[in-house]
Amino acid sequence: MKKILIVAPYCSLPGDKPFNRFLFMAKLLSENGHKVTLVTSCFVHQEKKFRDRRVFSEKFDIQQLSERGYSTNLCVKRVFSINDFTKNFSIWFDANHDFDVVISAYPLIGTNLAIVKRKSAFNFKYILDVQDVWPESIASAVPLFRFIPKRILPFSKQADIVYKNADAIVAVSSTYLERALEASSTKLFEVLYIGAEFNRIKQVRPHLFRSKKIRMFYIGALGPSYDIETVILACNRLHKEGLPVELHIMGIGKELEFYKKIAGDSVVFHGQVPYEKMFGIMKGCDIALNAVTSNATQSVTNKLSDYLAIGCPIINSSNNKEVLTLLDNRNATHYTPGSVSSFCSAFHALTPSLCEKWVPDYRFDREKTYRIMLSVINSLLEK
Repeated sequence: MKKILIVAPYCSLPGDKPFNRFLFMAKLLSENGHKVTLVTSCFVHQEKKFRDRRVFSEKFDIQQLSERGYSTNLCVKRVFSINDFTKNFSIWFDANHDFDVVISAYPLIGTNLAIVKRKSAFNFKYILDVQDVWPESIASAVPLFRFIPKRILPFSKQADIVYKNADAIVAVSSTYLERALEASSTKLFEVLYIGAEFNRIKQVRPHLFRSKKIRMFYIGALGPSYDIETVILACNRLHKEGLPVELHIMGIGKELEFYKKIAGDSVVFHGQVPYEKMFGIMKGCDIALNAVTSNATQSVTNKLSDYLAIGCPIINSSNNKEVLTLLDNRNATHYTPGSVSSFCSAFHALTPSLCEKWVPDYRFDREKTYRIMLSVINSLLEK
């Protein structure tokens, strides 16, 4: 039995939505005989609210650290809140450092720098789990930073320090892994897609809609990196052309009210929905939308993992090479971000093949692929 610390500030906890990667990982590692401690925040990032400090009856320990919270993803208050969490984590870690392995989500950069600073003194193995490339991802949302070379962006040197000091690196996509390996010399690295719970998905029945229409769906955040306005306007146009289309949007964000104003009668906003209900609606629809803007740095996101898990047809606007490779030889079409006419063309190109069987991609089955983390841990501890 090894003592393992998982540091995941944005992790969901039992009963929250959605079922997070790190919660799944904590369950898996504890079920395989390890003593696991999961450290996260008392503030729920997805819902922008504080959770109850309740006690969980799990096989692993859960520690919730304080921060002040914030109302939007891009605001000064979030910076202060992140600093709160980083400071409180450093204090907690100094008092609780008896671990063989530390698995840490990246970002946050602050918590990982705190881990790096204590690595030699506390004598643990450090596994970095790259969820996003920061500061590159935040730079894509700030026009001033979009054309600055990524290696001279603010905080890039700190990011390189984190990558360099990890004993092993896993990442949710090969795109993110490649960025980490630019600064790292580790020989132990793996792509571990976010994935989905195949057994849980199989038990969900498709939602039965009353009328027969061609239904598209989008799940996830309604933020500046996602091309939601284009797909809404395209759906409006297709509907005006007399096509029986309907767009289902499952997610929240600060642009929600704007999207409701421009949406026609054929657009349905569900807000944030529970896991099973979300997959039920997805299974009852026909086409998934992987709609990102031209400036987006995302690669294999949560939503794309869910789409590939159920194997549905996809209309995609991402130009990321890894995404295009995953969609190659699948029932998918592509459109130019921001172009309504391009989206409509992609829609027309895809609809003749909607009767084809949905083909799940088992590289996104968490029950199988997350066991890679067990092998990574064993490899580290054998050195």
